[in-house]
Amino acid sequence: MGRKKLLIKRLECAKARQSKYSKRKIGILKKAKELSVLCDVDLALVMFSPSGTPSVYVGKDKDLHRVVERLSIMSIEDREESEWKNPHTINDLAKLQIMEDHLVASLDCIRAKKRDLIIQEQQNQSIQASLPQGEPII
Repeated sequence: MGRKKLLIKRLECAKARQSKYSKRKIGILKKAKELSVLCDVDLALVMFSPSGTPSVYVGKDKDLHRVVERLSIMSIEDREESEWKNPHTINDLAKLQIMEDHLVASLDCIRAKKRDLIIQEQQNQSIQASLPQGEPII
């Protein structure tokens, strides 16, 4: 009998969220180490727990500063994956789903920021309208 498919959604209970993070952190750190050793790649993994505590793993290079520096000197075009530039070339449904989820999350953030700016602009206009004519806003 196989494993039960886990529904991926935010855990509402903070204690359960911290517990799940602690268990899964061990697994992802193990996978990062394996990838670094098996494929001889420089790897940096940074995670923040639900309580805000950072966990850092740096693979072969063992120096986070050096890995981040290497990344920062690359051009944006070199850093971007070609799949993101040409999604029509992807034939893997799972990859496309990940890309779609990422784009939807980004779009949600943009919409939230847009709503905040609209509300702020309306509040500023309301304040302007309530002031007597000729009085400057300080």
